Amino acid sequence: MKRPTGMRLAQAFIGVALVNFLVGAVLGAVLASALRLGPELMAIHGELNPYGWLSMLIYGMTYAVLGMFTQLRLPSSIQGIVHLYFKA
Repeated sequence: MKRPTGMRLAQAFIGVALVNFLVGAVLGAVLASALRLGPELMAIHGELNPYGWLSMLIYGMTYAVLGMFTQLRLPSSIQGIVHLYFKA
């Protein structure tokens, strides 16, 4: 059974969010273990977690919830792909 475009888009955003979370967690572990690398990596770690992980998760959950409960769909699947491309 083929999933609707909105659910595939939601899964893509959530997948990107998980990748951002893993990279942010690894950077956090590196920062905790090697304090001398702190200034160089702290800005990347600080931006990647809230803007990478959290915003992608919010977008993905929004697409999923709107698709499941309100039956709202994007007029064109290209809009969702462009959104994912420019935010990722």
